[in-house]
Amino acid sequence: MNQYCRAKGLYPHHIQQWKQDFAKGASAKPAPSESKQLKQEIKQLQKELNRKDKALAETAALLVLKKKSGCHLGFRRGQLTSVKERQQIIALITEAQLAGARQAKACELLGLSAKTLQRWMSADEIKDKRIDAIKQPVNKLTKLERQRIIRLVNSAEYGHLPPSKIVPTLLDKGI
Repeated sequence: MNQYCRAKGLYPHHIQQWKQDFAKGASAKPAPSESKQLKQEIKQLQKELNRKDKALAETAALLVLKKKSGCHLGFRRGQLTSVKERQQIIALITEAQLAGARQAKACELLGLSAKTLQRWMSADEIKDKRIDAIKQPVNKLTKLERQRIIRLVNSAEYGHLPPSKIVPTLLDKGI
């Protein structure tokens, strides 16, 4: 027996204890409160393990995203982003989300607002509409103002003068 124990890395008193426990185990049942406590502990440990697995998956996904993006894109507010870049960013973040990363964390890593990404993804087109926007100048003359100026410039008093002479003359008169 001693030779067997040495070969297996055991002590003879361990085997005796196991033998006694085995003999008692067949007749003794675990206490209900002990069983309930063990089940709760198992449940808690499984919950913690799931949480840590998710955190690990998210971290791995964010590392892959950082590597694939190539660099910190770091957008400035109001910066125009090309359609190609937008599609690339959306694809990268979607891939990271499928791998377990949260959208907000992935956007933060790329230097992009999560709200901006949501706006890009919810739109029918990814294209930036600022390029095609038709904007009126803030100081554009109204139709009435334009008619008054044309009438004044074409009048007999100012008709023969160039605009460079008409403007100072009108300013001197306070018009």
